[in-house]
Amino acid sequence: MNWLQGTLYGYALDTHRTEVTGWTALGFLTSTSQASPGGNWGPRLNHVLLRQEWIRIDRPIDPSNSSEPSFGFHLDVLAGIDYSFVLQRHFLNDQLLNSRGTQNLYGIDLPQFYVNAYFPKVFSGTEFKIGRVFNPWGYESVEEWSTPLMTRAFTFINSPYTFMAMGLYPKFNSAWSGAFLLANGNDTFFGPSEEPRFVGALTWKSPSQRDTVALGTTIGRGRFNANEPFNPPTAGSPLEPAGHNNFNMIDVVFTHQFNSRFTYALESSYGVQSAVPANVPGGIVRPGAVVGTAHWASAANYFRYTFNPRLGGIVRVELFDDIDGQRTGFPGLYTMITGGVQWRPMRGLLIRPEVRYLENDENRAFAGHHSALTAGCDVILHW
Repeated sequence: MNWLQGTLYGYALDTHRTEVTGWTALGFLTSTSQASPGGNWGPRLNHVLLRQEWIRIDRPIDPSNSSEPSFGFHLDVLAGIDYSFVLQRHFLNDQLLNSRGTQNLYGIDLPQFYVNAYFPKVFSGTEFKIGRVFNPWGYESVEEWSTPLMTRAFTFINSPYTFMAMGLYPKFNSAWSGAFLLANGNDTFFGPSEEPRFVGALTWKSPSQRDTVALGTTIGRGRFNANEPFNPPTAGSPLEPAGHNNFNMIDVVFTHQFNSRFTYALESSYGVQSAVPANVPGGIVRPGAVVGTAHWASAANYFRYTFNPRLGGIVRVELFDDIDGQRTGFPGLYTMITGGVQWRPMRGLLIRPEVRYLENDENRAFAGHHSALTAGCDVILHW
């Protein structure tokens, strides 16, 4: 945006109150295991890969105007390896497989595209959005720049990423705010597998602003859809080979800021899905299992410390219980510890090395082993 100032293009953007921003994220990951249950946002090891080339075109709303509504729009364009994790069912899915029948490593997605409006006199200000929007709850993010570590927690991986929805985002007062969406499914575009679904979030901040509690949910029919009631049957995606998986979920995030340097956060979630097939990929995989209900639960702890404006550290300690094996293909309690550094050598540049240990005591979930060790680093240039 600074480069465009004073040019014809800059004048046009300023006239229409439009911004163009984004980032470039490169990453490298190595592991003692060649298999990664649950995907883990790492499709190829031992290669430097373009994870996200993200371009954002945004006409932001203007909440500073206390008397008049304002209107805007938002478009995100993502190119890189992360496209395959973010894609909605029925949207740009043809690019997943190439002519050899294998998954394309690189592709493109539009993680968000919506129009919005802000009404300052509704409560203490209310935003309305219609289009494809991010999940309004959770601690981690689809965006490489704004998520705390390069690898994602299993809690995040097994939550919805985006919704096609109409949503209200009210701020009730200085303590309470919310998000209330009518969506057509978890990570689902328009097509045979869409179904009505409520997505909500309610957030409370303490008077000191040091404590925050956020409750989120996605709730609908909650029934696994291999074919009925949709005709033709819904085709499975690489992450859902058995069919459509519109699960129900509840999520709680608590954060506490001890001081200006040290922050703690806890995200806990529970998911459930009924009528899940058994003994097929994407279904219940316990020995002797029959068609039934699948459950999973998790708790992820984040300890963040800022050493100075350029250097910070983070430790994530996570428990993920894949009770019926539906989410990862291996039942059991996963214990994961991740330590990382956030280094900002210059403005707009972020370098994040990390080390992670993963273990499943019940099953050999990591290429024939109970545990795995990963190490990686990403480099993000924000522009």
